[in-house]
Order: sequence, then structure tokens, then C-alpha cells
Amino acid sequence: MKRFFTIILSVLFLAVVMTAADYVAKTTSDGLPLDEDFWITSSELDQILQQTLENLRNQGHEVEKYFDSPYIPSTIGISSILIDFLFEEKIIDYFAVTNDLLPTEEEITAEANELMSLYMADENMILQIQMMYGSVEQFEALVRDYVYEMIKYEKISKHVVDISEDALRSFFSENLDFVRSQLDYVSAKHILVESETKADELKLLIEEGSITFEDAAQEYSLDAQSGKAGGELGFFGRGQMVEPFETAAFDAPIGVIVGPVESQFGYHLILVQDRFIIESFDELDPDAPEYEQFLFLYRQKHIEDWFEEYKTEKNFGLEVVDPDIALYEEYLDATTDPSMVVQFREELKEKVFYNGLIDPKASTYSIALFVQISSDLNMIEDVEYVTAVNHLYEILPESEAVLTYALELHHDNPDFMIDLLLVSLRDFVEVLQMPGLLEDFLLQYGEEQLMASVFSNIDFFTEEFFTFVQQNVDAERLEEFSELLVKAIDLTTAQDLSQTWIDTF
Repeated sequence: MKRFFTIILSVLFLAVVMTAADYVAKTTSDGLPLDEDFWITSSELDQILQQTLENLRNQGHEVEKYFDSPYIPSTIGISSILIDFLFEEKIIDYFAVTNDLLPTEEEITAEANELMSLYMADENMILQIQMMYGSVEQFEALVRDYVYEMIKYEKISKHVVDISEDALRSFFSENLDFVRSQLDYVSAKHILVESETKADELKLLIEEGSITFEDAAQEYSLDAQSGKAGGELGFFGRGQMVEPFETAAFDAPIGVIVGPVESQFGYHLILVQDRFIIESFDELDPDAPEYEQFLFLYRQKHIEDWFEEYKTEKNFGLEVVDPDIALYEEYLDATTDPSMVVQFREELKEKVFYNGLIDPKASTYSIALFVQISSDLNMIEDVEYVTAVNHLYEILPESEAVLTYALELHHDNPDFMIDLLLVSLRDFVEVLQMPGLLEDFLLQYGEEQLMASVFSNIDFFTEEFFTFVQQNVDAERLEEFSELLVKAIDLTTAQDLSQTWIDTF
């Protein structure tokens, strides 16, 4: 189950009069629809969908509207996932309404005012709010929506979770390994070297006082990041470090250098500075942060268990009424069995085509799905597949997926090839216009590898350009390709990542 209690993804819904067309899914109980207040509206889905797509774009991912990629679903597929999340939100809302657990206006105002007073006490914070949200009033509206959700979940938690000492003790004893995996921690420094002999030499020098642990880490550690900080690793819990490093760190006396400890990375000297290991419930101090973390784990586990029981008890269901999303979910069901996928394709073909032509009533997604399934099954010889690909190319010429399918059919047609490369070239130019992303690439891959990649792309597009000139491709396409290529070269030479970058070009 998605952890509905930990994150609020949508906080501001439009108050409009809805018609049947405004809903993408109906929530049911025992097969009967609930009140429309608990259905999922298109505006609710669109809001959370746009947030998700923006997050993916910020991470460098491009999402096709109709086609799944190996790692990222299509926009339709993402919508299907988000509907499941919103479905759980609607169940929570239903429980809150039927058990009189909704926040009152007084509760919302009191909590929101307290939060706003913290923000308004800082002039710099006010300026940031105005820049990010347009005005303090718009930000306050979002705060009130957030507070509404927060109070609602707090009320539900208190209503369904037993916080008695007996219940807490029982949970602790029955889930000791899990609790320890979440609460236990170590604060340590380390030095990583290539050989056991080198580690022994450094350990002796440190213990003799010839060099400090911190200086030795800065000078000799192969872990450059922690080495710059004197070997500091900070706090880490169980399962975060490789074995046997983790075991040694949790067993080591505080303040005593242990090792060498061999791992897949080399040999470590470890200096533990602090440690917390829980053995019994009585060791938890109610005033300590570890106790609050334990309560969070307890509430989260019990809320998740309660939620699953409540869904079963009320027999909640979801009826997707958006035709494209419903079709996507039918397809997912069919993928559990290869023979079902073949049958699904045949049924889909009957919906998409009429007398050998694209049915005007067929949705773009149904056509795209037919093409994707046909390609996945290598069933691309029949005339319907060719017709579908050509149709999509006419209406979705900017889709990289469509261009790829079209290229498989028309690989000897230079106009298709230039269309495909134009998409890649546009993406390349867009990346070159994002200095922040280039800086990230520089840190991740290093200057030499980044430069080699950029220049390799420039060379490739240049060679293809002259090939297209010889093939007499469409003049308008060729002109755009030329302009983009010149822009890519200008942007490349303008990068200020280093002097070497400029000199090389």
C-alpha cells in the first residue's frame, strides 16, 4: 500500500459543479457507487499528474503521452498509478466524514495562524514566499489546505491507533529486529586504504600520536569525500553500510580505533564517536527523539494494517470511467499471460479498425497501444500495423516513439530519418541551454568524459547533416536541422565549465 499518511500530494482542488464527464473514476463499496464527493475528478487527477510530470522533467526524464518506455510509463500509465493513490485518499476522506473526524474551521485557523506567524517573523522569508507563490495570501491558502490534511490525518490516527503502554510494549517485543533496524545508529569516522599493511602502519602512527586520525584521513584515505572531512561519515543506521564494516562499527568501543576491517572497497580503520543500540522498551526515553521515531513507526504500521482491514471490510472498489486509462489497465491485466496479450491485441484491432481503415471513433491512445503491442510481439507485417503507424506519424510527428516505429517501416526514407534526428538534436540543444544540468553532469562524469560526449554528438549531427544535403531531403527540415546544429555549436563553445573546454573546441 502506498503510504498515504506520510505525504500529501494534492492540497488544492477546484470548487466547480461537476458533470459525469468531469470524473475519471468512481469509488464503490460493495459494488455500489459512493456519493460523488468521493469520486475522482479530472481536475484532481490533472493537478497531481502535472506535479508528477514536472518532477520527472526536473530529473531529466521525458515522458511520452501514449507510449511506455523501458523505465517510465506513458502519461496514461502514470495517470493509472496516480488514480490508485487518489482512490486511497478518497477512502480516507470517506472514513473521516462517516466518523465525524474532519477538522473544524477553528482548528484549521488556529494551526494555520501559528504556522504563518513563524513565516511572517522573517522579512527574507516573506520575500521568498512572494517570489515563489505570487503573494502571501496565496501561500496562506496553501498552508490552510495543508493544515486541513494534517489535522484530518492526526484525528484518524488517534481514532484507530491504540497508544497504550501495553500496546507499545507488545509492538516493541514482537518487532524488535525491525525497530532496531530503524532506531539503532552509529556516528563514526573511517580511513580507507588499499592494503592491510598500510592500514596497520597508519593505525600505529595514530596510536603513537605521530598523526591525528583526521589528518591521516585527509592525507591517505581513498574515500575522497569523507577524507576531506577528516574521515567523518556522520550518523548511519543498520543496513546503510557494507558488511563487515557495519558489524565492526556497531560492535566497536567508542573512542577506540578498530581494524583493519576488510570490505569490497579495501581496508578500513574505524573510529566510533557515538552509538545508540536499543535492547528493551524501557531504554526508550519519552523525551528523546528516538522515542518519537518509535511512535512514528508504531503509528505507521498500525495505520497501514487498519487501512487494509477497512478496505476489505467495506469492500471498496474503483471503477475507472476514463476510456484511455481503463484501456491501459485492461492491457496491464493482459500482460500477466503472453497468450492473453495476443488475444487483447486482436480485440483492440477490432476497436481501432473498421473495414481496414482507422475508425474515426478510435482514440489516439488505442491506436498507439495497438502499435506498441504489435511491435512488442513482433507482429508488424500486417497492413493494420502499417496503417496505424502511418496514421500516428501524421498526427504525432513530434513523438520520438512514433518516429522510431515509422523508421522501422521507412528506414530507407531520408525524410523520416531527419525527423527522428531533429527530435534528438532539439533535446541536445535543450540540454546545452541548462547550465545547472551540465554542472551536474560535470560532477558526475568528470570533464573529460562530458567533453567527449558533447563533441561526439556534435560530430555525429554534423556528419548526418551533410548526408541529408546529398540526399535532397525536404528543404524546410534541412534548414531547421542546420539552424539547430549551429546553435548547438555556439552553445558548446560558450560553456564556461573550464578553459580546457574552450581550448579543445
